[in-house]
Amino acid sequence: VELNEEETILIIRRLHKVLRPFLLRRLKKEVESQLPDKVEYIIKCDMSGLQRVLYKHMQSKGVLLTDGSEKGNKGKGGAKALMNTIVQLRKLCNHPFMFQHIEEKFCDHLGTGGGVVNGPDLYRVSGKFELLDRILPKLKKAGHRVLMFCQMTQCMTIIEDYFSWRGFLYL
Repeated sequence: VELNEEETILIIRRLHKVLRPFLLRRLKKEVESQLPDKVEYIIKCDMSGLQRVLYKHMQSKGVLLTDGSEKGNKGKGGAKALMNTIVQLRKLCNHPFMFQHIEEKFCDHLGTGGGVVNGPDLYRVSGKFELLDRILPKLKKAGHRVLMFCQMTQCMTIIEDYFSWRGFLYL
C-alpha cells in the first residue's frame, strides 16, 4: 500500500504521540546545568599475562591475530593493512576475547566447554578489566554512578557479561 505525503506525515505524528511517554530525548544544553562537573581520570594499567604473550606474538611474527580465514589475501598491504593492524592492537589492549578464537582456545586450555568464559577469568585476562574490577566495587560502595564509553560493540558485550557476573546493574 502506497501512502501519499499527507498520510505519511499523519502516521508519523500518531507514532510520535504513542511513543512520547516511552522516550526521553534531551539536548545537552537543556540538561548541562543539572549535571555535575565532569571528572576525568587517565589511569595507566599494565597488560595481563595473556595480553603480553599475544602482543609479543604479534611483534615477533609480524602477523595479525586471525583465525586463518583470510589466508587467501596474502600480499595485500598498504594503508589498509596498517589500519587493520592498529585496530587489532586496540582490540587486544581492550580485551583479548574480542577475538572469538582466542576465547575458544582459552576455554580449551581451561577444559571448559562452550567456548565462553565467565567468572574471574573474564576480567583476569585483561589489564583494563582487572583495573575496572578493583575500581568499580569501591565506586559502587561509595554510592557513585559510572558512565562508560566504548567505541567497540564487542567490548561492550564483554563489559555486559562482566557486569552480569558481578551483579552490577546497568542500562
